[in-house]
Amino acid sequence: MLRITPDEGISLQFEVKRRGPVVDLSAVKMDFRYDDWFPKEPNVGYETLIYDVMIGDPTLFMRADMVEQAWRIVQPVLDGWAAEKANFPNYASGSDGPKAARRATWRRRGSRLAAARSIVGAKP
Repeated sequence: MLRITPDEGISLQFEVKRRGPVVDLSAVKMDFRYDDWFPKEPNVGYETLIYDVMIGDPTLFMRADMVEQAWRIVQPVLDGWAAEKANFPNYASGSDGPKAARRATWRRRGSRLAAARSIVGAKP
């Protein structure tokens, strides 16, 4: 099992044969936790960010041209959504969903049923 933040580590469990002539299996667990071996001091505020700037690590930063390109792609979509209200069939939480979805499902089931009957040769 791999563990991620805040309790990083790895744990393995497998069966091993005990020593001796008898086949006797036993579960063995190997457990590694980062906190047990490497004491962790919490980062305060922007400490990680400032450290990355100081060492020149760009992985947490976007270049200005990348940001501008992202907005060139996203802004027309946002403008389109703002200009035209979507015709979305809202429905109450916990219900069976919008009536339009049920009608579409019944139409699809009906056409499949008709197709199956035509293949088999059955009459509706």
